[in-house]
Amino acid sequence: MGTHKLRPEEFSKNKPIDIYATAVDITTCGNFAVIGMSTGQVDVYNMQSGIHRGRYGRERAHEGSIRGVAVDGLNQLTITAGSDGLIKFWKFKAKDLVHSTDLSSSPSGILLHRDSGILGIAFDDFSISVLDIETWKIVRKFSGHHGRINDMTFSPDGRWLITSSMDSTIKTWDLPSGCLIDCFLLDSPAVSLTMSPTGDFLASAHVDDLGIYLWSNRSLYSLVSLRPLPADYEPSVVTLPGTCPLQDVDVAESEDKCDEMIEYDSPEQLGEQLITLSLLPESRWKNLLSLDVIKVILLGTPLFIYCSICF
Repeated sequence: MGTHKLRPEEFSKNKPIDIYATAVDITTCGNFAVIGMSTGQVDVYNMQSGIHRGRYGRERAHEGSIRGVAVDGLNQLTITAGSDGLIKFWKFKAKDLVHSTDLSSSPSGILLHRDSGILGIAFDDFSISVLDIETWKIVRKFSGHHGRINDMTFSPDGRWLITSSMDSTIKTWDLPSGCLIDCFLLDSPAVSLTMSPTGDFLASAHVDDLGIYLWSNRSLYSLVSLRPLPADYEPSVVTLPGTCPLQDVDVAESEDKCDEMIEYDSPEQLGEQLITLSLLPESRWKNLLSLDVIKVILLGTPLFIYCSICF
């Protein structure tokens, strides 16, 4: 997008080969980029001009390489994680150290859910912790993976944390209850995960595979039990989503079936002034993705703001 390159001034002419960027993040406003280096330095740059806007710490933020950087939604706080086992909180503008938390193990990566202010931390010992950035305390700890954690993603409402590991499993953790509620095993480990803003799809990328696979959130379409899985739960192997092979179908027969009108017997209306929605339980129709549109059509009320989908 421009001729400028985001690199420290001391590396502008002769950049050492053994020094490289290990973590990056872009602020919510899109104006600043935060880059962590293998030397422990964390620098801030302007995205449009490429100007260096400062560095956290006098010379470097951590004694080891940077494993993750994150900026909150209001550009007030910058969070850095280093291989020295520390999580540090900095003032974004002043670059002053606010707080430092000593972790039990070296983190391998972090993920911030900006709306709720919770930070997911993956460790080298394959465990996961959730930290509240307001109180600087660990609020949840999860264990169960048997390989390096490749990626993490939060559900849009911050209720679920979904993780993928080199043990070829994808696990869903329920943060309010602190339990594992879903787990499935794949033929190929997922190296990257992300969830759609509405929470209806999970996208995954896998080892030795150029495709991106979409997984549908079943809780939006059917009743799904979210009970905690037992400790000895053995997940079954699930094949990756793909296009179903075409089968030989009699075209004439299929057209005849389509032409046949299916008679639908509408249930009896309770009253002229009442609207009958459904005989299904409330949990079924509340999960409709277009419930706000249905409300406008049926009730004639103006459409205000319906931003979130409840699971």
